[in-house]
Amino acid sequence: MQLKQAHETYGHSFDEVTGLYLLPIRIYPEADGSCPLPDNTVDFPPVQQAGRYQGWRISADRSAWETVADFRSAMLWDKATAMAAPNTLALGDQLPSTVTLDAPLPVAMGQPAANRWSDALDSWVLVPDYSQTAIWEKATGCNLPQLAVGEPLPATATDQAPPRDDTGPWCYSDAQSVWEPIPRPQPVEVPPAPTDSNPDRAAE
Repeated sequence: MQLKQAHETYGHSFDEVTGLYLLPIRIYPEADGSCPLPDNTVDFPPVQQAGRYQGWRISADRSAWETVADFRSAMLWDKATAMAAPNTLALGDQLPSTVTLDAPLPVAMGQPAANRWSDALDSWVLVPDYSQTAIWEKATGCNLPQLAVGEPLPATATDQAPPRDDTGPWCYSDAQSVWEPIPRPQPVEVPPAPTDSNPDRAAE
């Protein structure tokens, strides 16, 4: 029994199914002076410090408290999709290799980037994502096929749309970061064929 103050005795309760430590409970003496323990209660507290995502569980023979993993309330993220993963873990289950506790990196609105898990760095990294972004060829202003996630924007392409009018064709200027019209070839005036203005020669 654990004596807190004079005439105050406490036991330590646990869940009947999982063995998880619940809370200390006060034990009241019987008329004969004995202090019987309630069901699912022991007379000794945990002595080891439980860290984050850990809990105390009573051993199978109820002779000691064990420190075990407890990820039941943790937010999990799927490494393959960077989406929240359902948490079905039980007390004592280790974290599966397919999920992480680390939240994906923030991506600003309109930023062509996506989260991808790096096993080498054991963290999220941002990779280019133009899979939902329209891109155009700089030399012609023609629309190009969308890129796969992770594929960077080629130097010959831009996600800045050319003007929507008929004054083109257009060419993107990297120096000015704007679209410029491609000069149209000017028509060459062909002089008319010379005519003979001498009437005498025309009569011959």
